Amino acid sequence: MPGSTNLSPRSVPARRFELQASDTLRRLRWALHLLATAAALLNPLPLPLRLALAGAVVAAGFAASAAGRDRPRLETLLVRSDGRWVAVPPDGGEFPVEVLGCSLSSPLLVWLVWQSESGRGRMLILPDNLPPSQFRELRVSLRIAAARALS
Repeated sequence: MPGSTNLSPRSVPARRFELQASDTLRRLRWALHLLATAAALLNPLPLPLRLALAGAVVAAGFAASAAGRDRPRLETLLVRSDGRWVAVPPDGGEFPVEVLGCSLSSPLLVWLVWQSESGRGRMLILPDNLPPSQFRELRVSLRIAAARALS
């Protein structure tokens, strides 16, 4: 049919996805820490325990930020022209991964689940981790890979 797109697993072009830190994830993490702090302060425990609990929640928020938890676990995702996926962590090197069918792709997020020689991995990718056109390309590539994994 003219104008239709064929998403057959054999038609996957080579793609490179350079992941960036997500401001959305950072904001969400801080919003959840603020909510947890409010819950710690408003519970019926004695005041010293409430303050200690709230302090621990705030410290955990700062520790998560200092540890770079807002950065993606992988620096780059490669999709080869034959449909194979390769992951590149921030410390360098690369390793082949098999995208599993339980991965999720939506306009709001991508939940990528893969299997590699070292075990199973997973990662949340939000729209601000990539430019909009690349986020769409990642979603399409993931749908093709998930269809391939389920067949």
